[in-house]
Amino acid sequence: MFRIHISAPVTVFDISAPDFSWNSGLIPPIVRDSGLLQSIDGAGPTEHFADYLADGTDEEQSLANVVSSGAMKLSYAADTNQVLLFVTYIASRKVTAEEMELLLDFTYGQLQDGVGENYQQSFAKSRSPRLWIAFEDVFREALSVSAVAG
Repeated sequence: MFRIHISAPVTVFDISAPDFSWNSGLIPPIVRDSGLLQSIDGAGPTEHFADYLADGTDEEQSLANVVSSGAMKLSYAADTNQVLLFVTYIASRKVTAEEMELLLDFTYGQLQDGVGENYQQSFAKSRSPRLWIAFEDVFREALSVSAVAG
């Protein structure tokens, strides 16, 4: 068994201003307050990314036979005062380089328009101040990956 960890830093915005609207063209302020950022530590959706592999392309459906879980958690990094996202998959065997690229593409897609998007909306609605975790600002190239046996 292998654990595959995919991670990237995320920007957090404060969208709690009463006059803020996404249609205004204004960019909400970036959260730099360490207390607010630290309050995000450990948050994450109950959905698992891998649950949606079977609904994807033929290649993703095939990868679903090897990869499971895909739990996402947010972690506060005190040394850099930023929030990192971590998605952890469990693989029944070592994945090939092609499968890893497919998993990275899939994870990116889920952050942009799937589990991540659903979670960021519910997260913002449930908090005061309203914080927006900008998964859509994560670049595919910014995703880093590590695999650990065991």
